[in-house]
Amino acid sequence: MKKLLVIVRKEFAQIFRQPAILRMMTAMPIVQLILIPLAADYEVRNINLQVIDFDYSTHSQEMIQKTGGFSVF
Repeated sequence: MKKLLVIVRKEFAQIFRQPAILRMMTAMPIVQLILIPLAADYEVRNINLQVIDFDYSTHSQEMIQKTGGFSVF
């Protein structure tokens, strides 16, 4: 625990010694919060779905039909 406290003190001393580090620590997360949602697209497109159905029950057949009736092996 003492080692961790020494490291934390050293890092805080380094942060306050160089003001650029403090600016980077605040600016970079803000930039990431703004840019990543604009760049990330979570829409799933153009997938090939194949279902392997070893159950052959009516419930599993209904589930396959609800997904779009893709290939059944």
